[in-house]
Amino acid sequence: MARLPSITSKDQVAAKDHAIVDGIVQSRGALQGPFTMFLHCPELAGRLAHLGAFVRFEGSLDMRVRVLAAMTDSSSSRGRSAITACCP
Repeated sequence: MARLPSITSKDQVAAKDHAIVDGIVQSRGALQGPFTMFLHCPELAGRLAHLGAFVRFEGSLDMRVRVLAAMTDSSSSRGRSAITACCP
């Protein structure tokens, strides 16, 4: 089964979606992690970026609780992205 290629540059998406890529890079520093796959559907990637920013930075829970929840979820799913993002 063929795999989708990672999207690591805005040159790999349509010009109309460059603003979405720019927003993701601006908020996260680079195209990395799941966004390299989400960008196969740029509208989804943009919406998920907004959702993630809201949950991480604007939610009503204390930041320590949010970080703990992200690390617990990442640990239980054997993912490294949340732990790496929180604790470089």
